Amino acid sequence: MGPFENNVGRTRSRSGLALTLVSATDVRDATEVATAFAGVRPPAPDRHVETDGDDSGDFGLHLAETVFASADAGVTGETVVVLEPSADVMEVALVCEYVLTRREAHEVPVLLREVIAVSSVREILDRFLEIGDAPSDVVDDAPERLAARLEFASTIVLADLEDAPGDARAALALALVERLNPTATVTAVDGVVWLRSLPIARTETRAHRIGAHMGWQLELSSDGPNSSGLVEAAVFRDPRPFHPTRLATAIATELTPSRIGRILRSKGLVRLASRPERVGSWSSAGDLLSLDPTGMTSWDPDSPAGQEIVFFGHRLESELLTDVLSRCLLTPEELLEGAGVWRSYSDPFPAWGDTHHH
Repeated sequence: MGPFENNVGRTRSRSGLALTLVSATDVRDATEVATAFAGVRPPAPDRHVETDGDDSGDFGLHLAETVFASADAGVTGETVVVLEPSADVMEVALVCEYVLTRREAHEVPVLLREVIAVSSVREILDRFLEIGDAPSDVVDDAPERLAARLEFASTIVLADLEDAPGDARAALALALVERLNPTATVTAVDGVVWLRSLPIARTETRAHRIGAHMGWQLELSSDGPNSSGLVEAAVFRDPRPFHPTRLATAIATELTPSRIGRILRSKGLVRLASRPERVGSWSSAGDLLSLDPTGMTSWDPDSPAGQEIVFFGHRLESELLTDVLSRCLLTPEELLEGAGVWRSYSDPFPAWGDTHHH
């Protein structure tokens, strides 16, 4: 991952230091919101935290150490950090929070206050609903990055929110935001001034709570998906692994808008029979589907048994979707053949260790 350069602005308060992370597809949009939230413009020249070559986890650690140094030097109030668009916001926040909670009782307290995602109704429509014109061999991960940003946020700022009421397509975009992150505060840019006036909630698990309340996580933990509204939800669960060839064929020919409706976002965990030792991650946003390895092994007691995938879509044919995916599972006869035979199945997906985009 390339270098991170993060503009930092501060306001002062009586005691302690509160950290807020702000991210957007365009760093200028994030900077505008960060400035409104902080109530002051960053000093000139902007202060940067640079960690050449670090990934998001390393950067989260470096950021926490930088904030510690500021707190130990007597800085109190708000620290507002604008992340580069390439940053994994969830990883940065979780690593930061883990380190921040290790502060000693006698030290100046430091906590994570807000995680703010900045976007617009127009961007959401473009990324999730418009058919892209890019060549088929060009991987556009912008929808995935936007989905992850919207899902892992305490506040979502939509720059054109005030222009949205009464527009049917805007209503669809807002319905998707609510599905992705039903507990987030959604506001226009002006609303962040009000957000700044709220008292700081002194909790050490802010990031973990945000992660636990992502829309797809809530759907998996609920009694049944809420399939009503402009954006419907469907959950596919089954303990059997997928046959890789049948799954690849279904993705290409049957999981299409004309057949099952428009899948706007899907997220979950999968098992491929040809890779029986590992649990995979299923993630789609817009027209891009990624199947990647997770850190979980099949024998891990916390690993799910089989498939757990959440789908959010427009005019989604849930029963047909379930039927299509069910036909990709191993049959009873194939199950009896065991993992030794499963490994010999033709597997069109790239080897894990590489990211699979379809």
